[in-house]
Amino acid sequence: MTPGTTDRPITAREGRSVLGFAAALAGVFFLEFHRVLLGWESFFHRDFGLLALPTVHYWREAVLGGEWPWWNPLSHCGTPFAAQWGVMAFYPGMALCLGPLPWALHLFELLHLWWGGVGMFVLARRWTGSIPGAALAGVVVAFGGPVQACLEWPNYCAAWGWLPWVVLAVDRALGEGGRAVWVAGLAGAVQF
Repeated sequence: MTPGTTDRPITAREGRSVLGFAAALAGVFFLEFHRVLLGWESFFHRDFGLLALPTVHYWREAVLGGEWPWWNPLSHCGTPFAAQWGVMAFYPGMALCLGPLPWALHLFELLHLWWGGVGMFVLARRWTGSIPGAALAGVVVAFGGPVQACLEWPNYCAAWGWLPWVVLAVDRALGEGGRAVWVAGLAGAVQF
């Protein structure tokens, strides 16, 4: 299939291939990051420990304290908080970060990278029809250097995780129009 074409409904076999790839990729993520996922280690390198974790900690404490974090009084004598795109103050996926930190933030990041790998599998399978090729594309997206470098910035992990799904939704919208345009707009808004 080529980009922009309308595809047929997904068969049960193809659905099983997506579930199989998602499960296999989750297993690889667990093997690679089991020490982080089990809470034994943490990503405290570079900007993760200096920027990401304190930002999410402030967001979490404000939300659990019953207020919305519009303004951060703890940074430089006060700075706008919700107005910054990088803090993801309005992103629904931030609900994952209401758990114990830093573990919840690690889970947030790794789930988004996994989600991106699954999305690339679906997108590549739609475009090529090749399950092995789609699996390779999914693994490369989930474990590629640029994506792994994003582990120090949760907002980049979220953007990478949604990217293949947005491209897939736009591709469908181009081919089908109608309701698919709304789905593409919603996917793009979530990624943004």
